[in-house]
Parts: sequence; structure tokens; C-alpha cells
Amino acid sequence: MNEIHVSPFPKGNGWTETGFYVGSDNVMTAEQAIQVANLDWQVEEEALYTHEGVIISGGQAVPKHREITTHKAIVRADSRQVMGVVGKKYTPIQNHQAFSFMDKLVEEGLMKYHSAGKFRDGRRIWLLGKVGEVEVLSGDTVDQFLLLFNSHDGSTSLSAVLTSIRLACMNALVGLLRKRTRQGRGVMLRHTTNIWERFGDSHAILETAIEDFEQSAVVMKEAARTRLSNEQWANITKQIFKDPPEDKKHLLPRVEQRREDLTELFHNGVGQDIPGVQNTVWAGINAITEYANFHKVVRGANKDERRLESALFGLNAKWVDKNVSQLMAA
Repeated sequence: MNEIHVSPFPKGNGWTETGFYVGSDNVMTAEQAIQVANLDWQVEEEALYTHEGVIISGGQAVPKHREITTHKAIVRADSRQVMGVVGKKYTPIQNHQAFSFMDKLVEEGLMKYHSAGKFRDGRRIWLLGKVGEVEVLSGDTVDQFLLLFNSHDGSTSLSAVLTSIRLACMNALVGLLRKRTRQGRGVMLRHTTNIWERFGDSHAILETAIEDFEQSAVVMKEAARTRLSNEQWANITKQIFKDPPEDKKHLLPRVEQRREDLTELFHNGVGQDIPGVQNTVWAGINAITEYANFHKVVRGANKDERRLESALFGLNAKWVDKNVSQLMAA
């Protein structure tokens, strides 16, 4: 196996709050990884029924139900918690099946298991496998990963995407290169009955993607060499946080505050004091991703977990992708 240095993330960030480090030398298979990450449980399919009143049987009122044949429930076997309601053709993928998707890459020395965890009580599970690292500038290292994720509520396919995580600030640069490399989008396998037939081709795609991942070093180093004046950055923040329409001018102070917050991260965010980072496109990329990963407003409980989940798979991921692409094209 090729030497891939793997170390745990520092404590106090979203990754370690939602998962477990599984990168020790004792973890070499998917089965071992899910045990360390407390993900060694399964899901089951259960029928759904409507309640249609009662019928009288033997002088007693008995509930009357009718089975819903178009959908079914996915239930976590150990806790009996309902993960979600899905269509009748949906094929559940167990955690050990999803993780075993990566075993071949580990056996070939292309990857090493790093960390794994879950969101929303297991409705979505994730696995990070390290494939390399890039030193963008002296003292500014970016680790390169494959991020595998699967859902048990029908919200996502079984997917594996290329992801870079900057160690200085734990910014997850998901999708940064997907328009700039041949296989940047990774793979997505829908929960259908023929999903296992497509595993082989998907492995070939991932192997090629890992080989192409070295192109990310070129993109990030170029971003670190490209200067941005304060005026250029101010214009970029106005593109990211646009002025409100005339009938909502009362929202302008809120918009201006967001621009100021983003500008503060551009100049003084975590890792921006590394020599060579200041006033570059690389500084802009990391300001945008730090804002999404750690500062963007989220609603409800478990805010850190919800923000990280959104930055990886949801609206925040789309927000980062859109604005980083816009920044790099400017």
C-alpha cells in the first residue's frame, strides 16, 4: 500500500462533533470503520398503512387500515426510528455496503480510511478517505479526500465526491475543482435494484478522479499567486451579497453587515495570516468557505451539525460553489 499520512482532525470542529476518527493502522476495511464510528446498525423496510376509522367485530371497535402500496418506510433496526418514507422501488443500502464501496481503493493503496459519522440520527451517513495532500504555500496544507455519503431517507444517492479540506481552518472545499478536472463530480448511484451492477464502472471513474486530483494543486497554487485589491474584493462582496430591491431598502444594513463579516474573514479569518495568503484569490476562496462552514445562519437545534451538513450537501454547498466559481472567473 502506498504511504498516505493520516491524522485526526483537531477537536472542536464540525467533523469531530458529528463523527469519529477511524484512520488508525488497525482500520483497514469498511467493516472495521463502521464499528469504530458506531455505524454498525442496519435499516429495514416496513409497509405503510392509512387509518380508515373502525369496524365492529365481536361487539368491539377494531381499527381499520389500508396498506399504501406506492410507498414504504425505512426504519433503523436498532432504535425503530423511522428514517424516511420512500417509493416502492427504492432499494436501501446498508452502511456496511456503502462503506465497502471504498475497500477496493484502500486495497489498491489509493486511499486510507480517515473518519466517519452521521447526521440527523443516521438519516445521512458519511465517510472520508484520504488520498493525498497539497502544500499550497509553506505552512498552508490542504488534505485531499474522497467523501462518500449515503442517505436512508431518500434525500440523496450513494455518492462519492472529491473534497479538499484546509487544515488551518477546516474549510471543506467541496466541489472546488469539479468544473476544472475531467472527473471532478465523482459518482452518484441511485437506490435502484441494479445499483450493484454499476459498482465496477464507478470504481474506474473514482480511480481516474484520484489520479486527476493532483490538478487541484495547480488550481490552488494559481489562486495563491493571483492578487486581489481591496477594491476588487469589495466588488466581489457586492456580487455575493447584492443590494436589496427598492421596495426592501430597509434590508440594506443587514446586507452591508454580511459584506463586512465576509471582508473580516478575507483579512483576518483562520489561516489568512499565513505568509503569501493575504489579498489573493486563495484568501477569497477561504473567506467564502469559512463563512459557509462556520458563520452562515442556520435555523433550529444542533446548529453546528446542520451548518456542516448544509456546507457538504445542501444549500451552503451550492452557495460556496457558485461564489467560488464566480470569484475564480473574475
